[in-house]
Amino acid sequence: MKNKNVGQIVDVILTAGFEVSAMQMILFDHAVSQEFY
Repeated sequence: MKNKNVGQIVDVILTAGFEVSAMQMILFDHAVSQEFY
């Protein structure tokens, strides 16, 4: 997200033959992101 690569990532997914039926962008603060690590 920091490098604004979202469009390129979605293009790779679609080019690989996948279909995106829904997308949601969620912004995490530092405290919430620590729960994933």
